Amino acid sequence: MADLTFFNYLCRKSDFFTSRKTLIMTGTYHRKMTFQALRLALCATIMTIVCASARAQEPRLYTSDETLSSGLVNRIVQDSRGYIWIATENGLNRYDGTRFKTYYVDGEGGGNSLLSNYVRTVYETSDGHVLVGCVNGLMEYDRRSDTFKAIPMKSKGKKVRLHVYDIRELSSGEVWVATAGAGLFRYDKAGNEARSIDKVNALVGSEFVSCIYEDSSHVLWIGTEKNGVCRYYTSSGKARCFRMPELSGNIVQSMVEDNEGRLYVATYDGGINVYDRREERFMPVPVSDGTAVRRVSALARVGNRILAGTDGDGVRVLEDGRLVSRLPIPSAPEGGRKLKVQQILDDRDGNLWLGVYQQGVICLPRKRYKFEYYGKMQHEDNPIGSGCVMAVFKDRDNTTWVSCDNEGIYHLDQDGRQLSHDILPGTAMCMMRDRDGTLWAGTYPAGAFRMSGPGSWNPVPGLADRKIYSMVQAPDGMIYIGSLDKGLERFDPATGRVTDCLASEHCRMIQDNYNVLNCVNSLLIGRDGMMWVAHYNGISCYDLKAGKFLRITGCLNLVSDAVGYSLMEDRNGHIWMGTSSGLWRFDPQAKKLKRYTTADGLPNNVISGLAKDEQGRVWVSTYHGMARLDPIRGKVTVYDAGDGLQGNEFTHGAYCQDENGRIFFGGLKGVTSFHPGDIEDSESKYEPVITEVGAYLASSADRPGEYQVVSGGPGKDGKVSLASDQNTIRIFFSTLTYDNPSKIRFEYRVTQKSDDWVTMEPGQNMVTFYNLNSGTYDFEIRVADNPESVTHLKIVIAAPWYLSWPMKLVYVLTGCALCWVAWQIYRRHKEARKEIARQQRAEEMAEAKLQLFTDFSHKLRAPMTLIVDPMRKLLARCSDESVKQTYKLIYNSALRVMELVNELVDNPRFENEEKPEMSVDWNSIDNGPGEKVISSSRVVIVESDDEVRRYMELELKKHYRNVTAYSSAEESFGNILAMNPLPDIIVSGVMMSEGMDGVAFTRKLKQNPQLNHIPVILLSAKSEAGSIKEAVESGADNFLVKPVSSELLLSTIGTVLGNRHLLKVKFSGLQEQEDKIEKIVLKSADDLLMKRVMETVNKNLGSSEFSVEMLAESVGMSRAHLHRKLKELTNLSARDFIRSIRMKQAARLLTENNLTIAEVAYATGFSNASHFSTVFKDYFGKTPTQYAKGASQEIVRTEKVEQPQTENA
Repeated sequence: MADLTFFNYLCRKSDFFTSRKTLIMTGTYHRKMTFQALRLALCATIMTIVCASARAQEPRLYTSDETLSSGLVNRIVQDSRGYIWIATENGLNRYDGTRFKTYYVDGEGGGNSLLSNYVRTVYETSDGHVLVGCVNGLMEYDRRSDTFKAIPMKSKGKKVRLHVYDIRELSSGEVWVATAGAGLFRYDKAGNEARSIDKVNALVGSEFVSCIYEDSSHVLWIGTEKNGVCRYYTSSGKARCFRMPELSGNIVQSMVEDNEGRLYVATYDGGINVYDRREERFMPVPVSDGTAVRRVSALARVGNRILAGTDGDGVRVLEDGRLVSRLPIPSAPEGGRKLKVQQILDDRDGNLWLGVYQQGVICLPRKRYKFEYYGKMQHEDNPIGSGCVMAVFKDRDNTTWVSCDNEGIYHLDQDGRQLSHDILPGTAMCMMRDRDGTLWAGTYPAGAFRMSGPGSWNPVPGLADRKIYSMVQAPDGMIYIGSLDKGLERFDPATGRVTDCLASEHCRMIQDNYNVLNCVNSLLIGRDGMMWVAHYNGISCYDLKAGKFLRITGCLNLVSDAVGYSLMEDRNGHIWMGTSSGLWRFDPQAKKLKRYTTADGLPNNVISGLAKDEQGRVWVSTYHGMARLDPIRGKVTVYDAGDGLQGNEFTHGAYCQDENGRIFFGGLKGVTSFHPGDIEDSESKYEPVITEVGAYLASSADRPGEYQVVSGGPGKDGKVSLASDQNTIRIFFSTLTYDNPSKIRFEYRVTQKSDDWVTMEPGQNMVTFYNLNSGTYDFEIRVADNPESVTHLKIVIAAPWYLSWPMKLVYVLTGCALCWVAWQIYRRHKEARKEIARQQRAEEMAEAKLQLFTDFSHKLRAPMTLIVDPMRKLLARCSDESVKQTYKLIYNSALRVMELVNELVDNPRFENEEKPEMSVDWNSIDNGPGEKVISSSRVVIVESDDEVRRYMELELKKHYRNVTAYSSAEESFGNILAMNPLPDIIVSGVMMSEGMDGVAFTRKLKQNPQLNHIPVILLSAKSEAGSIKEAVESGADNFLVKPVSSELLLSTIGTVLGNRHLLKVKFSGLQEQEDKIEKIVLKSADDLLMKRVMETVNKNLGSSEFSVEMLAESVGMSRAHLHRKLKELTNLSARDFIRSIRMKQAARLLTENNLTIAEVAYATGFSNASHFSTVFKDYFGKTPTQYAKGASQEIVRTEKVEQPQTENA
């Protein structure tokens, strides 16, 4: 558009043209054709030149496939806030530069939605009201609630629903509405209704009004569908209608007035007419190229021009009463020559919007930068081919050579017009002109060519069949050639000799880089005479005089592990290197490298081309846009296709810069050229606008509910109030600019949460806050490039009803009441606790006293046993009656003491029970020792009281030959395990001075498979039922209360041993002599089970992974069932059963084999020798070492005993 404005400027200032006033004064337009023809011819030429290099900025097409609700566009308007409204046949669209929001009819229409999805027009009045015309009525849009409200329409006192074609506000402030079927209506803002204007409708002569226009003289022009146009003077009420043949057509579509007051009327059946105010008549507008343009749909004033949208002939430019040219539309088929343009809008920023029938909307962004373009998007004005640009060379005569892939070389003049087109066998990848003025071209894959004349290219002998990417001429006249197959070569133009620079002895020494040096992309000879080589493994430096590569930083490659693409030397002698890993700068003096990447702001890390400007800034083309780098300030400015470039992707190696500093970058879609001095920072300062605030109704902690629009657009600054359940909000914002919205980067913050700004990605225009607490939040948004302009939004989230002030007062009063009640409860509870504590202390004292008495009585019973029993025996043996009376006195006194002791123990619990009086039956006392029988049974005594233990040992030895006494359970357990043979009975006290007590000792005995058959008699001073129950449950065979008489103890031992002897005789078969009876053997299920169990255990005994679960699975039983069966059959749990077998096998291995502890442990299924030792000691009462040592000593003793017997034999 800027170039078209320049075109208008040339037309205005040219001395060849005559001004409009002069032409009008000299007569009619028919007498000016000679001058007009000359003027239009020159304008067309200038237009072709300007358009050929003007617009590289790609248009944006919005279709129903992605954004628009429909491709059938009826109207495009921009409101005062900057929104673009697009009315279609399937909904109304509002666009803010980043987001389309579409409005549809809800249900049957009405309410807060549109009346119909077929929207014909949109219009904003001077006071900001947005009116919408549908096929069935008129509506008003409410910005705050983002809803619509129907406006009743009345004709002749009746409500009607009409097709609204157009809406227009007159200079008087009245709003007129054009309809199909009832003519014109006047909108009453105060009464919120539209009434028909019957008087004017009668003058118009048609009920189908298509458009309304008020010219600069406040004359109203009313266009109809079939009755032409009517001129109406609002002041006098007079009207005149113009219809065919005064007009070229009767179907009026649009009207507009140019800057000089000429009124143009577009008809769909007769082209465009211009109104001659002096003669009060219309004349058809001619077309400069002689084509017939009849169906015109839209007219729009764009700057100093009038653009006409046609049905099938694109957009025509109307200048001085004549259609002079078509507006080129880049990327559109045939440049937009056959588009059906229904609507045209020139927005406030100079962007051009076109409503194209059945396709959508095309936006032609304004040209912000002076980038010139040559390429396929110019369509018929394209001076080069449509292929990718592979090389660009600016010649000495200011002409340009452009190579396109597989399309040859194009030669352009300084105005961008094609001078010639030469076809070469390959694609030219580089071009240069030598000192003799000969133009060279390096091709892929045909080698080098020299130009001998216009259009005549000759292959260079010796340089054929090469993939040449770069050529430079050294100061000595030698030409160095970089290719992808031969690497680096030197060519002597005088002799034609070709030298392989990589074939020297030095290059053979660097075989590790030889392959990558064979692929050279770019060459550069610096001012110091060094040649820089960009190849497939980075950048290297070649000494032209020495003929070798230099190791500048200790290695051959200055930049490694990257593909080198482009090279440049700046005015300070720094070498700039474009690679696949970013941009590098090398300072030859300081030997320092600096790298720039996307982290520094570059659009891409693949650097295709390099150039410089007079200010020391570096311009780079990449695979994704172009950038300007200021090395001093470290600032990077990025440009892309939206700024007017040929595209975003540029070809590596396709770049050059002429002597005047003009830069050329080639890419996939053509060439972008510019002078760095013309590319200044955009003067536009974008300001953010909040376009919508919405909230999600809270439904769950992790999932928001239904989305509702809270505010349709607070604008620059505003405030929104939300309910307590609207605590998840979404805020949309935009700058309401449309030239390149995808580049705009926003920053936001919420001051209550953080003072730091959060930077968003380019093009992102929405932020969501989840589960906000009630309160006030200050949301601030700004554009990153314009930090001074900040938009504020105050968000107020109401507290829930249960946090309102009345409820808070209720809470305070309730809290006070609860506090008083709590205090009363606490006070009473405190007093109760004091009473309970007092009672507890009393009970504890009583319990302590009782415990003291109990302990005292328990300790007293042991010595009393040593008094009562011996005294009884003395009485039995005493024959002196006087002494016997003394013994009786002592004995009765001892019994009395025992009675008192029993009362101390029993009275606290059985105070109300009668206690039997202790008495002595003197007749039952044994009066003589009788006949003593010494038994061979082995008895073990475990008692911590030394006196009692010695007395019991002394008494029992009178009747048993083998009696052993121990003072502690721990000591006795290990010794019992080591006994051979094992004892026949164990007598143990319950209370021990240290270690485990008698109950625990008994339980441990019963759990040991080797000892669990030995009967145990427990002796205790505790006679209460709980103590007896605990003793019995531990496995004790009998329980005696101290003091125990020796006769009772002997009798109990004899009874237990006698019962065991009967069992032994019974099950040994001695009674029935069943072993002599031939039996029929049938294996029971239990026998079969035990057989499977033993087979499984023996098979897996050495596995540390073997477990009860594996055993249960192997025998086909559940773990619980197996446990019950083994307990029933072996009196052992499954775990203890497996452990018992392992321990027995371990004991056997320790005694029979000379094995280490670790070997035995691993052989019996233990993975840890320490754990094995612990289990073994717990089972046998000895460590494996002690057990093995004891076994060996027993073997020695046995051998010593057996040796004399053998000798005697």
